[in-house]
Amino acid sequence: MQSTIDELEEKNGEITEDIERMNLENSCTDSTTEEENAELERRIAMVTEMNEKLSKALAESTDSSSGDEE
Repeated sequence: MQSTIDELEEKNGEITEDIERMNLENSCTDSTTEEENAELERRIAMVTEMNEKLSKALAESTDSSSGDEE
């Protein structure tokens, strides 16, 4: 379970960095194309999905670890 959480956190960080870089590039050029917008929206959706998976994995991990203590 921890390896899944670590993998999700790493991928989430990579995608977040990509989004920040793309936002910076777009703000510098001041001309965002529909294709760039679509790519940003796709990456944002991926980050959101990964965050949901990470939250679920953490909740399951917490539930199982608290069950072990009882």
